[in-house]
Amino acid sequence: MEPSIENLTASLQKHAQIFDELLSLIPPKFYLPEDGDKKTVNKRFMKNTKKDTADKQKDAERKTRAAAKAERLDPDNFKTVQDLQSKKLEQENAKKTKSKTNGKNADHARMSKMDIDLDDSSSKVQEPEMTPMVGAGSISELKEKLQERIQNLRQKRK
Repeated sequence: MEPSIENLTASLQKHAQIFDELLSLIPPKFYLPEDGDKKTVNKRFMKNTKKDTADKQKDAERKTRAAAKAERLDPDNFKTVQDLQSKKLEQENAKKTKSKTNGKNADHARMSKMDIDLDDSSSKVQEPEMTPMVGAGSISELKEKLQERIQNLRQKRK
């Protein structure tokens, strides 16, 4: 026995009516946004909002990284070390001239902000003696020197 079309439509209408009654039991403030107050919406019913903002931030970061990489790899923007050094020197000169034009008040303000330690004992750092490298001899001489050095270190350990 197959159900007839009339029985199927009646069953579907009955199920739709039951579903509508169940839906009417839920207050609409939980599933419909209010017009005026968007802050009163309960966050637990709004899924994936954090994910959307995080995705937007990630996309923006990706775009900035891609633009930076494209700029870095662009042959038209290639700068040699000399170019970079000259640019840095120009910036330092511009800062110096700017600080001179500000006058002594700016220098005094900068000096008052600085914490200066006048103790000379900390500034005296012992530097190891620099000895010039002796010209490298043959490989056999270098191996002998290495063996002597290893023997000296072993004797010091004992």
